[in-house]
Amino acid sequence: LPNGTEIIFGGGYLAGTSYNAAVAEHTSPAITGPQNGAWDVNGRIRMGNVYLSGEYASTLKPWPATSHRVQAYRAELALDMPIGGVPAWWAASWSEGIQGPSGTEYRSNQQLVLGLELQPSPNVLLTAEYVRSLGFAPLINITTVSDSNVVQDSFVFGLVLAM
Repeated sequence: LPNGTEIIFGGGYLAGTSYNAAVAEHTSPAITGPQNGAWDVNGRIRMGNVYLSGEYASTLKPWPATSHRVQAYRAELALDMPIGGVPAWWAASWSEGIQGPSGTEYRSNQQLVLGLELQPSPNVLLTAEYVRSLGFAPLINITTVSDSNVVQDSFVFGLVLAM
């Protein structure tokens, strides 16, 4: 590999998830069904000051609430590029969660995040993010209250002062 290049691959398995019953986010044995495990693969490539990463995850069996396997993926790009001598980290991320079959209101949620982090001094960190979310599919009552036409735009700002 060229100098300054790093490649990391990973994966995992989770024996039990909250996607094993018709009611989401419950761990009560009286409500849950048979275990529904999940697996994932992920990776990151760093080439100098550029970072690329991605991940895919899926349940093994369909979620009883939607009769569909729950799947999620994300792709991210980040750049370590100072602004006028101030350390700066630029990032973009796209992710999607797929909970239901095509044509349903609860099929998926999608999200785009664009962010900037500045460190003007060793003990100060400033952050700004723009988040665009597409689709509303909450885990509770997913098949009755979801709306695939929802679009939400958010701006998030942060300040960290370490003393």
